[in-house]
Amino acid sequence: MILVDDGISTFSAIRVAVTVLRLRRAAEIVVAVPIAPSSSALRFRAMVNEFVTCAMPDEFVVASQWYENFRRVSQESVCALYERANRSLGKIGTPKANRRVVGNSR
Repeated sequence: MILVDDGISTFSAIRVAVTVLRLRRAAEIVVAVPIAPSSSALRFRAMVNEFVTCAMPDEFVVASQWYENFRRVSQESVCALYERANRSLGKIGTPKANRRVVGNSR
């Protein structure tokens, strides 16, 4: 299972997601984020099979400080993009039962 987030500040939301996946017996858990604080990221790596990030700055307050544009993306927009990607790959839409957004809303 691959978990993707826009950036991790406190690791609380992603830690819950990892815990749920472990309880559901996920064979492998990969976390991918563009930015994460170095102090927390190093400890978090032990919780997952693979942790991928572009940057781990020492001076980190919140993920949004590293973005020029950190506007909220609606669940509807995410689902529409997902469906468009499926169509471009020749797949038919995804059943609503499979649509899940894990994380918190800003």
